[in-house]
Amino acid sequence: SKHNILPQNLVNWKKSFLADAEIAMGPSKEVKEYKEELIKSQEQNERLTALVGKAMTLAQKMAELEK
Repeated sequence: SKHNILPQNLVNWKKSFLADAEIAMGPSKEVKEYKEELIKSQEQNERLTALVGKAMTLAQKMAELEK
């Protein structure tokens, strides 16, 4: 073929597209809800990362005091 695209590639691409077509063609409401959920998860991740950092700092200070 002119562009070196094998028929099996087209079959695989079609299967992938159809498997995710609902996402690609879904209403913008679903996309908006997904983005909102993603933002909430990222914010929660940031809060938890900060808490872990504080806990590690406290643990290091306690270890230094024990020496």
